[in-house]
Amino acid sequence: MKNSKRAARDEPIYFSQILRTPKIRMHITPNKRIALPLFAAMTTVSQAAILSFDTGQANNQDLSLMFGSNLTADIAGASIANGATPDIGLIWAPSPQVWEVHGATSFDPIDPRSGSAVDVVQMDLNGGEANPTITFATAASVALQLNSLLIGHANDMTEPANSWTLRIKEVGGSQVLTHTTAVLGAGDTETIAFNFTGDPGVDYILEFDDNGAGHVRGAIDNLSFNQVVWPNHSFALVENAAPLLVAAHRGDSINAPENTLASINIIPDGVADLTEFDVRETLDGVLVLMHDQWVKRTTDAESGAFADLTLAEAQALDAGSWFSPEFAGEQVPTMEAAINAAIAKGIEPLIERKTGAAAVYHAEFTAQALSPDTFRVISFDAGFLAALDALNPDYRLGLLGREVITQELIDQAKASGADFLSWRYTEIDASIVDLVYANGLDLIVWTVNDAHEMQEMIDLEVGGITTKYPSLLRSLLP
Repeated sequence: MKNSKRAARDEPIYFSQILRTPKIRMHITPNKRIALPLFAAMTTVSQAAILSFDTGQANNQDLSLMFGSNLTADIAGASIANGATPDIGLIWAPSPQVWEVHGATSFDPIDPRSGSAVDVVQMDLNGGEANPTITFATAASVALQLNSLLIGHANDMTEPANSWTLRIKEVGGSQVLTHTTAVLGAGDTETIAFNFTGDPGVDYILEFDDNGAGHVRGAIDNLSFNQVVWPNHSFALVENAAPLLVAAHRGDSINAPENTLASINIIPDGVADLTEFDVRETLDGVLVLMHDQWVKRTTDAESGAFADLTLAEAQALDAGSWFSPEFAGEQVPTMEAAINAAIAKGIEPLIERKTGAAAVYHAEFTAQALSPDTFRVISFDAGFLAALDALNPDYRLGLLGREVITQELIDQAKASGADFLSWRYTEIDASIVDLVYANGLDLIVWTVNDAHEMQEMIDLEVGGITTKYPSLLRSLLP
């Protein structure tokens, strides 16, 4: 997963801090509906894990900050019945200030299901503390199913009766479900059937709110949850997924000279999700924007190979007057400057590597302290992608191509570390889209400049479209 990592006491800890998982490839088709039987056929549901607190811990035994079925069934303070969910970890917060494990010898049980003593986890709020939470941290290849839990007040409770409000929220996102219990007094319990299924790879927080009661002790038991696993790390196609991505080709290259800062800065706000630009290495090892091998077409130079120029020589060229006198004096920008310009506009750089070794790109990304989820790299060279993937497997990489897409080609792309294909749209039809998605890859097509052809690609539900006319494409989208 590519979530940022935070370890402050009252902040969520993400799944990447609990498990080390391989790089997962994911595609979610925009606005696509899928029949339930097909959805079920594509998934594997683990047997529900019931987390019970039955090891007879001493009174006020603090609950470990992190435990859950992804670690082991032999955990001090708990046991797991009905099998584990190895790709879901539980994080209890704030801890150890609130959560405590209580044994039957020191805390009357609240579980009404049998006459046997069943231990519980107590929520001990002394006023002014953050609401207790359990974070369900999930791997990128699974979705959480939160089935049920029992909540109540123990028989020896002396505090006034009160209700609890339980909320399920996305980590870093919005609230998705709320349940308020009845007013619970000493010995009262309520089993809450959540029947909640989350989205693939999303972490969720279960929050317990005592509704302002102040110093309060509640208890929970029989926490039941399981995971939904997508085979081969590819995901079911879901409704309300991310919309189609609009990628401006070499910037807004209809209204400004291609591969310049002007072509990026001129993109209207809210139009493009990505801006594609081409990158070559200068003679002295600097990555700059240039599409052609020769400089004549897009600069004022009469001739010459770009590879023979240093950075100073490349930036001495006029890269704007060939397009319009309005852009006279526009420089050949460095990749660093182009990335910064795109990010400043809220647009994701889509970097096409023309020349330069993977190590040079990696060094530049590292020097800029770029998070891998803020840009993408595409190349016709699968070997380059594999080398870049080896340097950082979190980079989002796309294999460029224009030939017929086959299973063999897809296997090569995946072996190179590619997350998606960036392909000439004339080679794309419904069967190709299905083949790409069935292999867990995403698909961006290029370069589509006709409104009718744009609509054809939209109808095929490709993941993104690269175009010289991003405003036109945006106008065709819902």
